[in-house]
Amino acid sequence: MIEQMTKKHMKNYELITGIPKYGDLIFADRQEGIYRHFGIYAGNKTVIHFADPDDEFDSSKAIVHEIALNKFIDDCNLYRIKFPNEYTKTAYSEDETVQRAKAQIGKKGVDNAGYNILFNNCEHFAVWCKTGIATSMQSKRFIQAVITGIGKGYKRDGIRGSIIDAILAIIQW
Repeated sequence: MIEQMTKKHMKNYELITGIPKYGDLIFADRQEGIYRHFGIYAGNKTVIHFADPDDEFDSSKAIVHEIALNKFIDDCNLYRIKFPNEYTKTAYSEDETVQRAKAQIGKKGVDNAGYNILFNNCEHFAVWCKTGIATSMQSKRFIQAVITGIGKGYKRDGIRGSIIDAILAIIQW
């Protein structure tokens, strides 16, 4: 499934073999492609991202902060998101993107709402910096996979549709 998803969406991003461009929305494939970690390249080999600054994966400590590019990459493949794409047809300029990211340093993500793996994660933050839309394709795909599982495994008439409709409404919100 991961390979199919990667090939299908490959047109939206490209592998970076050197240094990203200033203002790029970038991600590193982590755990051999199981998930992606997103950030904004801020120049001078630094990235602004939303994560636990102590690298302990403690979501309660996650804040927007700047780190070295090599620490962000962490021996993973690095990619640049291309625009227009599945997120939006428009994007902020490189300078505006970096300024939006810098203005969030020290905050707990978009709207200072605190980290939530499905509704306010590193991808929501980075995409918001670039487009003004706080969204996460990883989260949407995960929730859709869960819905598909519920749809196939839960057969009671009416209830299945209600559960799926409720989850889809939350995703669209």
